[in-house]
Amino acid sequence: MLAVLLFNAVDFSVVDNTGDLAGGRRFRKEIGDVNYTTKSLRAATAFTWRLFQQANKPSDRRFTPKISMVMENGDRVAYSSQEEIHFNAGYLLGVLGDVRREFTGVVYHKVVHSWQWNGAGQAPSGLVEEIADYVRMKEGYAASHWVGPGQGDRPWPEYYELDPVLQIKETHIIGTHLMRPSNQQLNQRSTQSPTQPAKAPNRT
Repeated sequence: MLAVLLFNAVDFSVVDNTGDLAGGRRFRKEIGDVNYTTKSLRAATAFTWRLFQQANKPSDRRFTPKISMVMENGDRVAYSSQEEIHFNAGYLLGVLGDVRREFTGVVYHKVVHSWQWNGAGQAPSGLVEEIADYVRMKEGYAASHWVGPGQGDRPWPEYYELDPVLQIKETHIIGTHLMRPSNQQLNQRSTQSPTQPAKAPNRT
């Protein structure tokens, strides 16, 4: 099944390749099939643009003419390139509680990667991932297993999931007012030499 939607010159498409396996059945029954997923891709894009302060500034955006999502039977939660997201429907079988909320949160995280700069691949992976997690949290889709504010004990940027963006928000490493500068700095760093890695922001 294929759903295609045009949104501000961006093509969104969702393909369900899960067949009749249990993960695919739960996806279609409890999440809403490709129609809900397409709407989520569009909503996540619009929200990311707003947080990055790019809603009315197309020239500031990373060029991403399309975002495709493939629902499949894999062995990871999800993975993505700039224009394509792969989601393992089998992951949904282990989700307790609101499976649609968890699914949507992962979609938001992956969509952010489609729009954020990464310093030509030289930015710290922790910074890139935490920005995506912050966007997810800001829209109200924080994962249930994330710890609360101030509960983590690993320093920036070494942690990835133990103490994600809830602590970042509390310590003001990346607040909403810093989202656009942080993303734009990663764009500017794309002109750096590949041997010169981008630095993570200092803790305050």
